[in-house]
Amino acid sequence: LANGCVCCSVRDDLVSALEVLVKREGFDNILIETTGLADPGPLASIFWLDDALDSAVQLDAIVTVIDSKYCMQHLNEEKTGDEVNECARQIAFADRIIMNKQDMVTAAEREVLLQRVRGINPQAPLYQSEYSRVSLEAIIGVSAFDLER
Repeated sequence: LANGCVCCSVRDDLVSALEVLVKREGFDNILIETTGLADPGPLASIFWLDDALDSAVQLDAIVTVIDSKYCMQHLNEEKTGDEVNECARQIAFADRIIMNKQDMVTAAEREVLLQRVRGINPQAPLYQSEYSRVSLEAIIGVSAFDLER
């Protein structure tokens, strides 16, 4: 894929790449990683808006990795007008949440962040980690995505 945002500028490239993968055999999962504060909504929508992918590929889960050291800073960012806090949006969309970099915050900071995250998304299973070490069974093959949620 070309460099760019998979939510918008290279979205068609992503769909084309996924369609090619669907025609191949021999893979169990496709993991798409976005960096930074990408909006998961438009990315997730390609799995039910693209006819070629609709029945061949299912969105298993949206996994959000939280940087425990800087997440509160992003959550506290003031937005103007109709702007949405992307950090909060990622947490809200998550089917699984990984609170990473636990070794970089105090127990008190961890608890404050945990309460804030649970206030945004009380339903998603949450895993606390260092170096994003979590069991793959916790985040892959979990059939957690629900469009209605």
